[in-house]
Amino acid sequence: MIGADTVLEGDLRAGGHVQILGRVRGGVAAEGNVILSGGVEGDVSGENVLLEGCAVRGGVSARGELRITAGAVVEGDLSARCAALNGKVRGNVSVGETVVLQPQALVLGDVSGAQISMCDGAALVGAVHILGREEDRALAADFSRALGERLG
Repeated sequence: MIGADTVLEGDLRAGGHVQILGRVRGGVAAEGNVILSGGVEGDVSGENVLLEGCAVRGGVSARGELRITAGAVVEGDLSARCAALNGKVRGNVSVGETVVLQPQALVLGDVSGAQISMCDGAALVGAVHILGREEDRALAADFSRALGERLG
């Protein structure tokens, strides 16, 4: 744990879970979960990542779930298996499964995922890309090819 009055200069690497109440001027990489209530000037990665009312200037990557609560601000790209966003993000969001933009979410960037939902009050300034299954992409390619041959 990094205490609320602590400033760490340099990268933080952890083999387990990490909770940051203070500030890190460098990247944070954990094998376990990351809970961040302070600030990070660098990339953040972990198994599951929870950003609670914090500030991050850098990319955020979760191998599992990424949750960003109201009051949190991220300037950087996000990637995760699934994500629930309720804070402010300036950057692209790339998720393998489900992305939920909750009522206080503001995303300035493109959002891609297999399933995307937006609650009333959420705002998105950017493009939406629905990533289907491989079979869906193959079917779309076949359709486009057939349409091209007919219009020819």
